[in-house]
Order: sequence, then C-alpha cells, then structure tokens
Amino acid sequence: MATNYVQPGDIITLAAPYDRVTGEGAQVGSLFGVALQTVLSTVDGEFNTKGVWTLAKTSAQAWTQGQKIYWDNSNKRCDSDSTVGMLIGVASAAADNPSSTGDVRLNGVSPATSEGPQAAEADLTGTLTGTANGSLVDIAATAGSCGGGATPSATDVDTAIATAVASIVTGVNEQNKEVLTKINALLAKLRIAGIISA
Repeated sequence: MATNYVQPGDIITLAAPYDRVTGEGAQVGSLFGVALQTVLSTVDGEFNTKGVWTLAKTSAQAWTQGQKIYWDNSNKRCDSDSTVGMLIGVASAAADNPSSTGDVRLNGVSPATSEGPQAAEADLTGTLTGTANGSLVDIAATAGSCGGGATPSATDVDTAIATAVASIVTGVNEQNKEVLTKINALLAKLRIAGIISA
C-alpha cells in the first residue's frame, strides 16, 4: 500500500460544529456525518459519512424512496427542500407526513460531486420596476395630473411633480428588490451545487 494512504474515510474525526449526541447528524463545511458518540461543540469526535441512518426530519413532509435529501443546518434536521442547505443523500425508504424521522442513505461525498445542475432561474424581463412575481415592467411615463385648469398654481405643479417622483422612486426600489431576490436565489443554487462556498 502507498505510504501516503491515510484511512478509508467512511469514519472521520471532525471538530463538532455544535453539541451532538450519538446518532445525530452534523455538517462541517462540505462534509456531513453522523456522530458515533456524544460530543460537545468544537470537541473532536468520530463521524460516519456513509451508510443508511434514521435521522431527524421536517415532520410536515412525505418522502418517497430515492428522493434527494438535504441538511437544514439551522434546524439541525433533514429536509426534502433543496433550498434549505446541502445535499447529503437520498431517502432509502418512504416517510410519512407527519413523521419526525426518516431513513437516509448518505452520499459520503461533497455536494460538488453529487448535486449537479440546479433548477433554472428565469431571466428578468422588461425595464425599471419590479413586481411580486419576479418580472420587470415599465414605469408609466406620466407626470401626474395638474389641478387648477389651464393655469395651475405653484402648489398644483409641486404636487404633480412630487407624485411623479414618488412613483419613479417606488418603481426603482421595487426593481432593486427583485434583482436582489434573483441574485440571492442564484447564489443559493451555486452554494448547493458546491460551485461556491457558503
């Protein structure tokens, strides 16, 4: 055997990112493993990165056999929603809704080699203002209505200008919000695919 061989890698010593008891999962960077003994946060412990494990899951989900399973690091549980975190494996058996646990076959590899392409993000279309559904629409080219008939007062003109400016500012702010939402969605998918780090 080559002298630079270290170990099989199924069981790895990791610094626990948070307190774990035997059988609970934990994410360390792009590694996911199941604690083989109770270990406190920052303390080294043995974690198994492969095999089939019964793990905590989001209760209000039904899993199908073979479905991709992700790790919700905030809530320390498995989830079938790809937006919550890193891909860790697949459901080895169906799980009911509701149920607090599910059986997961761990991938034993980083998400970059297991997740692959994410769902497409639609292009933003149009110009200037945003809408709730993520598309962009034009700001109406209107200056507002001027009161006072043919000879509006200075107050009437000021009011019309203020109305038009407020409409434009609101529209631009909406567009900025939609662009930010789209960028954040794309960044999340790049992280899940292992292309960029969290």
